Order: sequence, then C-alpha cells, then structure tokens
Amino acid sequence: MSSNQSRTEVSIHGTIYTISGDTEPDYIQKLASFLNSKMTELAISLPNANPQKLAVLAALNIADELFQYKEMNHTEQPDNDKSEWVEQKAQRLIHLLDEGIIGDIY
Repeated sequence: MSSNQSRTEVSIHGTIYTISGDTEPDYIQKLASFLNSKMTELAISLPNANPQKLAVLAALNIADELFQYKEMNHTEQPDNDKSEWVEQKAQRLIHLLDEGIIGDIY
C-alpha cells in the first residue's frame, strides 16, 4: 500500500468491509452509506432476498440513475423538457416492472 492510500472500514448491509485506496475516508463512508440505504430499501420490498441479490439489484438501480442522469445532462433541453423526459423514463420503467420484464419481485 502506497503512502497515499488509506484503509477505511465500512458497514454495508450488516457486513464490515475494509476499503483501501487514495480516496478520503469520509467520502468512502458516504458512498457506503448510500449503497447501504439502497440495499435497505430493497430489503423492505424483498424480505427473503439474499444479500448478494440485494447488492446486484442496488447496483442496477444506481447504474440506472447514473445513466438517466448522464442522458438528461447531455441533452440540450430546457428544464421543463427535462422533467418531462424524467417522467417518461419513470413511466417506461414502471411499465417494464408491471410487465415483469425488469426484476423478480416474488
């Protein structure tokens, strides 16, 4: 480990992980807390899901948020058009969930 790297212990969904890197420990804690909250939200909806499934679903949700954010910010639309775009995306995801195309909620 180089002199710039630090070790940060984080708790994610009841498991302690040690993260090594050159990122500030407070930032690592913030990321872990965010992921933990996503997994906790999913665990409420999917009480029988194992931690691995919750982690994968959380990762997919976060990736979806990132992709939507990137797509929305790369379009040259006024703010009111962006809110319509977000609404359309949300409705599309809801439709896919209703159709059982995304996720396995049972």
